[in-house]
Amino acid sequence: MKNIPTTTGEDQDISKFNPGNIPPEGHHALGRFCVKLWEEARDEKIINLDLHKRWLDLHARFRNVKDTNVVYPRVGANYLFKIILSFCAILTEKYPKGEIVSDDNIPKEQEKILTADIEHWWIEQELQNLLYASCLNMLLYGTTIEKFVFDAKTNTSKVILRDPFNFFPAPGGRLCNMNLPYCCDAYFLEPWEIRDRFDVPPDVHIPIDADEHLFGLDRETVTGQKTQQAGTDNLPSTYAVIPSSRGRRRITKSLVVEVWVKDYSTEKIPIEEKRQALDNNGNPVFDDQGRPVTTMMVVEEKERELYPGNIRKITICPALLDIWNGGVLDDARNPNINWGLIEARKQYLMTIGLPSPVLDPMTGQPMLDQRTGEQVMQEIPLPEDKAEEVAIDSLRKTWLFDRFPFSATPSMIDTTQWWGFSIIEQLEALQGKQESVVTKFFAFLDLLMFPMLIIPAGSGIKDSQITNKPGIILHPTTETAPLIRYVQAPNPPQGLLEWLQFVLYQMDIVSMSPEVTEGRKPKGVSAASAIIALQDKASTLSQPNVWKVDELTRNRGNAHVSMVLNFGTKEQPIKVDNEFTRFLGIDIIGKFKYYVESGSSAPITKVGRRQQYVELFRLGALTVRSLLEMLDIPAKVIEQVLEEKSVPGALQLLVSVGLPVEMAQQIYQIVMQNPGMGAETGGGKPGEGMQTSQPTGPNINSERMKTVYQNMSTVG
Repeated sequence: MKNIPTTTGEDQDISKFNPGNIPPEGHHALGRFCVKLWEEARDEKIINLDLHKRWLDLHARFRNVKDTNVVYPRVGANYLFKIILSFCAILTEKYPKGEIVSDDNIPKEQEKILTADIEHWWIEQELQNLLYASCLNMLLYGTTIEKFVFDAKTNTSKVILRDPFNFFPAPGGRLCNMNLPYCCDAYFLEPWEIRDRFDVPPDVHIPIDADEHLFGLDRETVTGQKTQQAGTDNLPSTYAVIPSSRGRRRITKSLVVEVWVKDYSTEKIPIEEKRQALDNNGNPVFDDQGRPVTTMMVVEEKERELYPGNIRKITICPALLDIWNGGVLDDARNPNINWGLIEARKQYLMTIGLPSPVLDPMTGQPMLDQRTGEQVMQEIPLPEDKAEEVAIDSLRKTWLFDRFPFSATPSMIDTTQWWGFSIIEQLEALQGKQESVVTKFFAFLDLLMFPMLIIPAGSGIKDSQITNKPGIILHPTTETAPLIRYVQAPNPPQGLLEWLQFVLYQMDIVSMSPEVTEGRKPKGVSAASAIIALQDKASTLSQPNVWKVDELTRNRGNAHVSMVLNFGTKEQPIKVDNEFTRFLGIDIIGKFKYYVESGSSAPITKVGRRQQYVELFRLGALTVRSLLEMLDIPAKVIEQVLEEKSVPGALQLLVSVGLPVEMAQQIYQIVMQNPGMGAETGGGKPGEGMQTSQPTGPNINSERMKTVYQNMSTVG
């Protein structure tokens, strides 16, 4: 990795600054101070924790790449790939569900509008695919990083999946908590992009310092290619070394770092009031007609935040540190707050004002309209300082007002550091041993394909007559011909397949992904209730990762609402309660939270769902036909079942089309204990599964039914 220029020459100037005392805008030491923060975060992550090297190794294990520096075999079943992708598929099977709730006195219509807007935004931006990719990063690298930005061109908020290699939190954090003194988001840009985005003068030379190893860009060489022979062992080489062209592409780029800091700096502003003017001696001043002369006078100083919300974004280019502007490309307040909207509201409050009750000059009480009985209101302009405070407070409750626009979610947590870790770290030893044994087994099979041939001396067979192709040998010596034979190959190792099954079983246990989560029935288990119990246990083991996906979804929703309330300057159509309405985001003021239904993106097992249907049938909430349709029984068989006059005969039909025997027995017991229960109108005799009238359904508000409906959303 190339070394970034070290901070020398002005160390004394920046020694008095720290994350709690940041150089002000335009200070000559600001660039060096930000480079110092960047270097500390970079060294903590890359040198002290050695995370980049570890992530490269994890990525290689996931892609089944053979690292020449690590003694790993060349052939084997990549169980790590299966485990990671299985978890991703399970965690993101369905679109998550949630709703907007406000603690303020906000009309319910606005909550419904924002909830519907999030659902539309999720589909419009294809965020389900991005959720899958984010889960992949989370499980592969141990942590996933997402960034929230507002795209003014498309007038919508966007979620950007950041590579963990590009994100650098401040040292000392824990558990992916974003309540940090600062964090860095680093990337490479072409010099022309830097000039275009940050108005760097054309005569300023921008040095090239892109280092592909800094962000793990050599992962792009992990590309599959056709199988090739490796030496004379005839073993396939799954991945080939592909010459990288990155040097030609990225050698032209420069490093740019966004340093997001918490800046609690304050400033004092003068508070002016209109008062009678005084002369140099302190005496009141009057005009020619004897009227007092008034003027604006400073009556006090008020302290306010220099950066409301305490979020400050400083963008630096370390290569320009000693060349232009101290390396600082941009220094701004929180870009996720619409400061133009705050200024517009401030001007409105100063000129028009806030509605206030009109007071009766005689009683001092609010005056009432004689026709309506309501208070008489009038607009009263506010002074500048008060108008600014009210305008800022109108957006202070938005989610990104005092937060960094990043979401960090770990897979496996380590309470001793900020970063999470990958499940691969617990499995790679088993994976390596399995590959070692499988490689030797394939080598053994290779030898069996080419057995050694014994040709006795005096057989009359010349070396030129021996080939590895089928054919005949002419004029052999009859006496020695029976002695021509192949060497008897040894038998394959006994119990090898059972051993591989054992390794897979151990990996399932360690990864907490047993067979039932992947559609494989456990050995020796056939009862449906036992399988359901195992699935429930498996869902419990995966619950922490389900919570992480809930957190990802919740952060996305909160960030989107924050963007809408700040930058929603265009009227948008939205469908609420089957009716279209239009709304303007900046017209909605309040504190909103996005609550996600826990586990709504994870699957509900089919077996568990079937059991819930049977329970509803037991309560009389389903007819026989409805139950059979929900159990996915073919329509033709349903008609045959309804025409069947005996319960055992009907159940025999159901078992023949795949209904589990145990579930059929449950239905049989329900029907026998409640003759005629759930029957269709107009058929059969009581006791034979038919009834001439529809039974009364249960009370849907009963505690038992509430429990059933609640269980309908159980994650499996």
